[in-house]
Amino acid sequence: SDDEEEIFTLIGPPIGTDWDALFDAGHVAEPEVEIRYVPWDSEVAHNEYVVAEGHERRELAARNPAKVEETRRLLARHADKQALVFVEYIDHGRELADALGVPFISGETPHAERERLLSEFGDGTRDTLVVSRVADEGLDLPNAELAVAVSGLGGSRRQGSQRAGRTMRPSGSALLYALATRGTEEEEFAR
Repeated sequence: SDDEEEIFTLIGPPIGTDWDALFDAGHVAEPEVEIRYVPWDSEVAHNEYVVAEGHERRELAARNPAKVEETRRLLARHADKQALVFVEYIDHGRELADALGVPFISGETPHAERERLLSEFGDGTRDTLVVSRVADEGLDLPNAELAVAVSGLGGSRRQGSQRAGRTMRPSGSALLYALATRGTEEEEFAR
């Protein structure tokens, strides 16, 4: 199907897992993947990117302020779904969570608080969490119907597959949106 091609374009062939067999057996639903290309929100932000180099450049693309509005739009469009929002940088995660008015979970989140938030998400009393890449591995995230990867594009393919896997539900449909800033390495990676 087209969805399958699109997800493999994004994350590469899965390593160590025969996803096809799992899909065929009906154990996991295949997430529908949509890449959203987000323009810079201002000339100033774009110019900052143009003059930056290396790591700083990647971080500016990841933290494009226009992604806040795009994330808000996607969450509103799917207001009936439980959503995980993934970010690459801790301070960006805090800013985004504040802007959206939802909690942020990172490697720095105290264990008890993390457990409480995940349990509230798991039982449906909380519908949105922002999660840092630090929390990607070794964190037993509950299944979500919707995932928005705000940053982290250009990270490892393995990371992409882990994120996609987070949204796979045994039944029902799962959606994964990946946000890429136009005219940056993120866009090239997404393509």
